[in-house]
Amino acid sequence: KYKDLLNLDYVEMENLKREIQSQSILFKSDTNVPTKGQFEKMEVLAGQMRRLVDLSKILKVQAKISIHGHTDQSGTAERNKNLSQQRAERIMEFLVSRGVPIDLFSLEALGATKPISHENTEPGLELNRRVAFEVAISQK
Repeated sequence: KYKDLLNLDYVEMENLKREIQSQSILFKSDTNVPTKGQFEKMEVLAGQMRRLVDLSKILKVQAKISIHGHTDQSGTAERNKNLSQQRAERIMEFLVSRGVPIDLFSLEALGATKPISHENTEPGLELNRRVAFEVAISQK
């Protein structure tokens, strides 16, 4: 019976990992201010991350989340790197303010180096102004 519960916890952890990694927080152009509707998404993410931490304790594994800041291609490489860093920090600060432990996170400022849209339209550019997440789970 206990083993069945552990298996359910592993399944839940994998589902949370997938769910967190499928999310992006979008930003207004040239700022570290999320666009309309992103705060609700951030609240949900904070809850998922707190649950991930709880499960990692139960399962005796280590969870880490890398927060990747991105920009669109407008601006210089240096400006974009700084802005992507500010975006990653902004999201981390929000998540920590919602009870997610800071030691769960690492930050990566990627600037405009990894676009997900190559469209030069506003919707395309907006997709690239984002913070994305990568979840790593390892044995302690």
